[in-house]
Amino acid sequence: MMSDHKLLDAELMKRVAAGDQSACRSLVEAHLHGLVGLAYRMLHDMAAAEDIAQENFLKLWRMANRWKPEARVSTWLYRVAHNLAINEIRRRGHLSDQEAPDTADPAASQYIQQHQSQVRDQVEAALAHSLLIGCSAMKGEGVVFGGLCTTPRPPKNWVKHTKAW
Repeated sequence: MMSDHKLLDAELMKRVAAGDQSACRSLVEAHLHGLVGLAYRMLHDMAAAEDIAQENFLKLWRMANRWKPEARVSTWLYRVAHNLAINEIRRRGHLSDQEAPDTADPAASQYIQQHQSQVRDQVEAALAHSLLIGCSAMKGEGVVFGGLCTTPRPPKNWVKHTKAW
């Protein structure tokens, strides 16, 4: 039997797969703190940890339709965050053989709590932008969504903006 939390996450993922931004926002609120904490413990860099969490939720938004209900949403989110952090460590060129410590840094936890709404706002803005880009691309292919994609096309230099996120 599935726990209430797993059932809630599973229902939210079904809604995210259907394009429900409020369901995605609920998953962000439920998992943001832990994901930023994991990435921070691995990278020792709060800005990079926030970027990892943001990229993680963008992946969740884009790949929600491929999620299998047998898997826990939290397991998927933490595995993706771990992999993104490992990729960042490799990109920086200093992957150690040691695992990240299991204990949370109290200073990081306090920082995360203070900046959680800012990161959540950044994730929401990125999700809205991602939806805008997807809708614009689909409009270009002649797909009609009955009002879902009524936002204007992105600016010509949108790639520069997405790299800044």
